[in-house]
Amino acid sequence: MKKRLKEWLPQRETLLRQRALSAVAHLLHDENLWHLNRRSVARGGAIGVFLAFMPILGQMPLAVVTAVFLRGNIPVALALTWISNPFTAPPIFYGCYRLGQLLLGGYAASEPYHFTVHWFLNNLTPLALGSLVAGTLAALLTHFLLTQLWKADIQRRWQQRRDHRTKTDPR
Repeated sequence: MKKRLKEWLPQRETLLRQRALSAVAHLLHDENLWHLNRRSVARGGAIGVFLAFMPILGQMPLAVVTAVFLRGNIPVALALTWISNPFTAPPIFYGCYRLGQLLLGGYAASEPYHFTVHWFLNNLTPLALGSLVAGTLAALLTHFLLTQLWKADIQRRWQQRRDHRTKTDPR
């Protein structure tokens, strides 16, 4: 699992050269933010997925800052923010909006579509609530799944070592 992640994720040096990260670059020299281990990868994954469900600009810089403070893996957090991209954002945010409507008791904007501040604020509440709930649930699920996948990979490697030892052991 570690090998595959290292191939896919951006390198530390590449990210540190980004101008957008210059304000927090001094915080990014901690090796633990880049090291691939079960806890930091699961935290980074949860951060990235949570932010992917938020209808905000600047998900990637926010993922870096959040990963620094929550001790998550920065490349994993950055990579998973791209779950919401120009192709997936409309269905994700529409689903979040509908979830927010459901949680608010079927709340729907009563006015027809006229893009005004009032219309925007009426529709922002269900979107924000749905995004928070869906993002939190998705982040918890991501953390759990990444932890379990990491443990399963470790168990598989231990089993391979045991099998290899029994094949080569002349007893």
